[in-house]
Amino acid sequence: MAPRKSESAGRHRAQWVLERIPLDMGGHRDVEPEAVDLEPSGAETSSLDSLNSLTYEFTAASNLQIGLLGRILLGSKGSTPTRSARGLLWAGVMVSIACLLFLVLIFLWAMMGLRHPLTGGELASMVMLVISAAVIWRFWARPLMWLLEDRIIPAPMLLTAMTEDDCQLEMPKEQGVRYIRLVRYGGACPVCAGSIELRYGQGSQLRRLFGCCTESPQEHVFSFDRVTRRGKRIATAG
Repeated sequence: MAPRKSESAGRHRAQWVLERIPLDMGGHRDVEPEAVDLEPSGAETSSLDSLNSLTYEFTAASNLQIGLLGRILLGSKGSTPTRSARGLLWAGVMVSIACLLFLVLIFLWAMMGLRHPLTGGELASMVMLVISAAVIWRFWARPLMWLLEDRIIPAPMLLTAMTEDDCQLEMPKEQGVRYIRLVRYGGACPVCAGSIELRYGQGSQLRRLFGCCTESPQEHVFSFDRVTRRGKRIATAG
């Protein structure tokens, strides 16, 4: 409030009245707040999508260095139809591994049925049989079973040359013919430009392959689809 003197016409005295005036805080006026757009722009959305998605690079067997055992089982081209002489060789290998595992378990069961106290030699033999069964299952039987069911597994090192990077063994179907072939799926990490390698998950995801960055394998993790050759970034537990 401030006093103001009213105009006088000459016949009456001028009057003083109180009048409201706007409060001036240093010359600043009240202005309407501008609306702020919190939604990411198109460029920002595209950048986020590029960081959270991955397109895998495919390397055919003809561009890989195949080892001696790989040439025997897959041929010089690193690929063989299942309905061929080498396909029968693969079937023979699978049956042989299954029979070997079965025989080890039979011997182990027979030794567990002994009714006399075990000697040191018999106990050592049982331990060796258990270890042999675990090795056969872990490194031979289970990978071949997963190859038949999942169509792709990490390739055994014996199939490739020592200087070759990690590869995969897959069973695609092309023009009605099923193949066993050596390939590589990889790429560059969109987050840090490191190399992407396929690795098995852990826990409930033990049988699932993921694209893991060699520089940050626990954080830069992507899903893997062998058919579309694309993947999305996986959120890891912090």
